[in-house]
Amino acid sequence: MVLTLFILALARPRLTLKQQSVNAEGIDIMLAMDVSTSMLSTDFDPNRLEASKKVAKDFIKNRPYDRIGLVIFSG
Repeated sequence: MVLTLFILALARPRLTLKQQSVNAEGIDIMLAMDVSTSMLSTDFDPNRLEASKKVAKDFIKNRPYDRIGLVIFSG
């Protein structure tokens, strides 16, 4: 058994995978999100912070080729 595994290791078997080229251009986007206590106001359902998170998630999902960064601040 050991000899078989040794011979197999010396043979260096490889798996060749096809690479697929994607020609898509994206842009750089930075999102800034306020997480201060004022964002807990309930003028949006359930509050401003949760509404902002949902909008940001939906925005990011719809931009698959863009590079998106997130800055979180509290003021």
